[in-house]
Amino acid sequence: MDDALARHLVAASRDGLWLVTPDGTTVYANERAEELSGHARDELTLAALRELSDPQGKLDLDAHLLEMRNDHPGRENDEVLLHRPDGSRVWILVSWSRAHDDDGRFLGYLHRLTEYTERRELLDRLSMREKELESAQRIARLGSWTWEVATDTVSWSPELFSIYGLTPDDFDSTYAGFLARMHPDEREQIAAKIERAIEGDGEYEYESRILTPQGTTRWLRSRGVIDRDGTGGLVAMHGTCQDITALRAVSEAADAATTRLRLLHEMAEASNQSTTLLEALTRAGRALDESSDWNSTALWVRSRRDGDLRLVDGPAPPTTPPVAPPDLALAEACWASGELTTAASGSPGHAIVCLPIRIEGRVICVVQMEAATTELDEATRELLLQVAGQLGRVAERENIATELSEARDEAMEASAQKTAFLAT
Repeated sequence: MDDALARHLVAASRDGLWLVTPDGTTVYANERAEELSGHARDELTLAALRELSDPQGKLDLDAHLLEMRNDHPGRENDEVLLHRPDGSRVWILVSWSRAHDDDGRFLGYLHRLTEYTERRELLDRLSMREKELESAQRIARLGSWTWEVATDTVSWSPELFSIYGLTPDDFDSTYAGFLARMHPDEREQIAAKIERAIEGDGEYEYESRILTPQGTTRWLRSRGVIDRDGTGGLVAMHGTCQDITALRAVSEAADAATTRLRLLHEMAEASNQSTTLLEALTRAGRALDESSDWNSTALWVRSRRDGDLRLVDGPAPPTTPPVAPPDLALAEACWASGELTTAASGSPGHAIVCLPIRIEGRVICVVQMEAATTELDEATRELLLQVAGQLGRVAERENIATELSEARDEAMEASAQKTAFLAT
């Protein structure tokens, strides 16, 4: 290549070319280097660039000058923000290395300056969009994931790691590793849903539980779509998972409140439609047995105040699901304390509940039930106490009716005796 062609190529290059000695003196700069820096060739020095730089830029230029003085071999694509004399700024990529002539004599460091402003602004916008997306996902408690089928690689967004209570180091980033994080009771159903989506319309949606390493159970609403190639083959899967634990808790609380109100209404009707306590208890037992959360199991009474507790025959309890057998010791404790009393049931996740029924503060019987929970919350306890109050009022009505009947019988007997006396 002749010298004229070489000079033309250097001058026409869209990259700035700047040869500078380790002390910061310019040996050569092409027109593009002048254009990018905003300095004429005889003004283009490291000192001039330093004068216009911000504090961080000054530190970076000082460090660069020190590297050249220490015979650094150079680097590729350093990102540099240049401040120009007219006040404008330009991002450039700087690649620099040692330059020698044909005889091997060191000439200085050749810097290649490539304008980077548009790409840098694009990257900044993309970075801002990523931050906005991460913020939106964090606010919505929604994470996203992608499964690249060819490499069996699953990638999660930062929020999804937060939802699962994991770090990237904790996660086996494969499809099998993803499924392993599902609740054991639902893992097979989820895998089946995804498989149907792969074989069918390419979309799926489900709600499921996960177990975090911290032992917390969370509910997620998951959606996903399938990517296929031109032949219909599976390429990738993309999905989102939203933490709906709080919404689920609100929904379950509302359902529980509705159930309590329904039971309370049915108990009130049972009380209003009954003339005797046994009749009311029978009606109430049927209402409880229709609920998936309760089963009536026994009714305990005393034949006399200091006598032993005995069971009262009533309607047979349902055979499915099985209910706990009568618990005499718990009934005795309930009668003695006059308070609602609970104990663990033989069935996992269930408890035995004994409820005292009173007249004028005196316990007249104990109703024993089985609840599909290990602990009663305050709302459930309040419901049971209201039921006990309603049944107590039925017993009071029955007691009053009995007393009135006895008084009427006594009055009629006295009247008959008086009539017989007068007849004699």
